[in-house]
Amino acid sequence: MDNLKEEMQSAAELIKLLAGQNTVLVQRVEVNRLRLVRQAIAGTVVGIALLTGILCLLFKP
Repeated sequence: MDNLKEEMQSAAELIKLLAGQNTVLVQRVEVNRLRLVRQAIAGTVVGIALLTGILCLLFKP
């Protein structure tokens, strides 16, 4: 009976540890997602600026 209680206690501690690690991983994924969104926006802005510059040079009188 004591062995079963020890195993249950160990399992509960492991679950708490894994839940904590999961929380950290989810936070990191969210940070990476936001970073990717910012980079996509910045890339789009740079692309539009380059396209505008090229078009201005092509159609310059």
